[in-house]
Amino acid sequence: MRPNTYQEAREMMLPNSHLIVRYSTQFYRFVEGGANLVAPDKEVLTRWEDVRVGHDPVLEWALQQ
Repeated sequence: MRPNTYQEAREMMLPNSHLIVRYSTQFYRFVEGGANLVAPDKEVLTRWEDVRVGHDPVLEWALQQ
């Protein structure tokens, strides 16, 4: 998730094509330096094999906390 982002969406209709266009009017900066992300405290990796057999390591980790 990126905390620095454009927000406050507006929309307008183009006069000839009548297409509706959405655009942002404000840029919000919540992180000044470094990476533009909010990182989790703990990253739990999920493999395709886990998904295939119905195993959810993220849920298991959360239930252990």
